Amino acid sequence: MAPVGDLMPVDDDRPTRPRCRLVVLALAVAACGDGGERQVDLMPLIEGGAFLPATAVVELKTAARAALAGDERYDLPSPLVPLTGWGRSSWYGWRPLGARSTLVAHLPATAGEELVLHFARRPATGGGPRGAPIALAVRAGGVMLGGATLQPAGPTTVRLPLPASAGRALAIELDFTPPIAQPETGRPAIALERLGILPPAAPLPPPRPPPEPALDPKAKLLELPGPGRFALSVRLPQDVSELRFAARARGGERPLRLHARDGLGTAQRLELACDRPAADGFRPCRAPLDRLAGSDVLLVFDASSIRRLALRAPRLVMTGDGTPAVPSHPRSPPAEPLPDVLLIILDAARPDHFGVYGYPRPTTPQIDRLARRALVFRRAFAECPSTSCSIPHLITGRALLPAGTAERPARLADEEVTLAEELAALGYRTVALSANPYHSVSRNLHQGFAVFERRWGQGVEHGPYAMSRRAAQLIAEQPAGRPLFLQLHYLPPHEPYAPAAPHDLFRLPGYRGPIVPGAPLGPYRRRPEALSADDRAELVGLYDGNLRTADDAVGEVVAALRAAGRFDDSIILITADHGEAFFEHGEQGHNSTLYDEMLRVPFILRLPGGRRPPGVDEERPASLGDVLPTVLGLLGRPPPAAAGGIDLLAAPPDPRRPRILVHRTLHGPTSWWAARGPRLKAIVRPRLAVQQLFDLEADPGERRNLLGERPLDFLHLALHLRRQRRLAEAGEAPGIELSDEERAALRALGYLD
Repeated sequence: MAPVGDLMPVDDDRPTRPRCRLVVLALAVAACGDGGERQVDLMPLIEGGAFLPATAVVELKTAARAALAGDERYDLPSPLVPLTGWGRSSWYGWRPLGARSTLVAHLPATAGEELVLHFARRPATGGGPRGAPIALAVRAGGVMLGGATLQPAGPTTVRLPLPASAGRALAIELDFTPPIAQPETGRPAIALERLGILPPAAPLPPPRPPPEPALDPKAKLLELPGPGRFALSVRLPQDVSELRFAARARGGERPLRLHARDGLGTAQRLELACDRPAADGFRPCRAPLDRLAGSDVLLVFDASSIRRLALRAPRLVMTGDGTPAVPSHPRSPPAEPLPDVLLIILDAARPDHFGVYGYPRPTTPQIDRLARRALVFRRAFAECPSTSCSIPHLITGRALLPAGTAERPARLADEEVTLAEELAALGYRTVALSANPYHSVSRNLHQGFAVFERRWGQGVEHGPYAMSRRAAQLIAEQPAGRPLFLQLHYLPPHEPYAPAAPHDLFRLPGYRGPIVPGAPLGPYRRRPEALSADDRAELVGLYDGNLRTADDAVGEVVAALRAAGRFDDSIILITADHGEAFFEHGEQGHNSTLYDEMLRVPFILRLPGGRRPPGVDEERPASLGDVLPTVLGLLGRPPPAAAGGIDLLAAPPDPRRPRILVHRTLHGPTSWWAARGPRLKAIVRPRLAVQQLFDLEADPGERRNLLGERPLDFLHLALHLRRQRRLAEAGEAPGIELSDEERAALRALGYLD
């Protein structure tokens, strides 16, 4: 008999309950217990879990078809992780591209077994020369395993012996000669349908759906269908003491292991103690959690060497009366009279092109001067790489509001509460000027403003200087003693990149290439190979000139505040609605990816008198959704109950509960989604089975996908992302119909191509 303390598997082959498609647990809390002990049932508390099977064969064609059909199981890690050289999932499986495709297989592998790859190929469209064989060379763990020939038609199964160094995570490289066609030159008709690790000469088993856990909520029972790991994302209470559950293990070699992973990617093995089994084979188990109290963790039940595991009645045990501790963060009362609030939005302004953020070119001298006595948050991000989505988030503090599409953007609901409405209730005169057609009255984004003027379209004086002149007029006309909320949405540095002569300072001398000021960039937006290094440098120079123009226009508004005697007592916030890409990941502009060049924004906050409160962490992650609660906090007002942002000046971040920011592109069948923790960032494109994980401290350029090395860290963020994505997609509604004038203005800005 196994000693008390280890949950060892026993041989037993009783039938299990019918399997369910996906383990999804509802949000509810059931607390019970006597005296100073309370228990929270994890079955209804945790929204969802994920099973990562330790299978020997992976059915890629099944997974690819499910992903294309929108099955959300396939936005979580699989035993195979594509890294480089793969096209999107297709109806036939995974399509390799180029000369080399690499992947990581998390499969049980030992020396002496064989790597089995099953390819499908159709000669009609060809990959490489039509009808010609393709030579394949395979490496695993850096060791050449051998080669094979993929025939012009029909399937090909390749079997190669594994090296002596084979382990659980195996890096596999596939080299093709001639290279598989790229999408621009021909649709590759080769697909990897199945991959497995099997004993020598053992046949591939017939295709089968992936194993799935079975859940019985009434019995509080979860049964895993085979070896693997089951993970649950949990926010642990402040007074949690331990995890309790009953478990039954059948067949296998090693005991159950329990791990906890935090938001920084740090894993901690939990000491699991189990009593002797009851008559039904279940053993009461417990694991201490007091060192993790108050943390967001991923609990991982590792049953990789257990043939069948059942968990019953998992619950958290807590001490105390359950009253949450409410930290006190005293704030100084706002000065009387209330300060003016100036909110400046520079469209498509990426902060690493600002002098205050370290850029060597003198693109922002006016803003840099203002920033010397301001708080400069260096890790601020938009929710989306698009105006249509970012502005509602900024003015309400509410994440994941309906965004719509580029053709049909969503209208802000009347019941949403905006910053302008809050300030109007305090007696502010609220005025907004907008040069972007997506920031418009038709989308109800004027809600709360006494004056909302568009600075685009017919019959309006255009340009940043015209906006600054109008702002200066409004400032001069503002009655003394009444506070002003002035929101200015400038178009530059957004394209068209056509800086005026005084600020056209950064172009290449003597350049004669295809990039000319004001020209549409659509033909080059996703074709970096069409531009030379000089072309790209000229493009960046024009953008920098646009930014210098915007900076000068901002300087005129600040000068108007000074002239009116209102500057010293004003709150001034300079930010952007999104960033701008210059082919860091193959694309130019914005709206299309969730890499940081499209998401990172400036966040420069000058307080009245230029004061700098002690203890403010300017390196903490910030979001456009923090604008509303931060400004209201400075005025001594709480944010609306529905606002999801945080007051960046009120409370220091809790290291046990790292903030997770969610990003998305506009709604659509191939939308991108991302979750950002304090160090790690996960990106998914569910319908295309794209999954990426980046360590932003070690790899700020997001070049190295760590998903193959750290699937559980990806899973921690992916489970959070799945919950948020369900909520957002459930709330999406048809967008508004754009007017002809709006469509023409957006087309001139490079939208609606």
